[in-house]
Amino acid sequence: MWTSEDKALRRWYTSLSSNELFLYRLQSDVQMITNWFVFISGMFMALGAIYALMSGEPKVAILSGLYATANVIISMMKG
Repeated sequence: MWTSEDKALRRWYTSLSSNELFLYRLQSDVQMITNWFVFISGMFMALGAIYALMSGEPKVAILSGLYATANVIISMMKG
């Protein structure tokens, strides 16, 4: 069953010109790629934190771990 919000969104989406539709889809793709990049960089920072902890550098490990956690949380919130 279509809600009024779904109908309004569909009406807006179908009213876009081809250029506007292309830009809307491009912006969506760029946002998705950016989110994946942030997520993957967060994973590498987490690996760096584990390596720093194993190397006997607890301060570096804590900072890297916090940065990695923030990156992953931000990328998941942006969705």
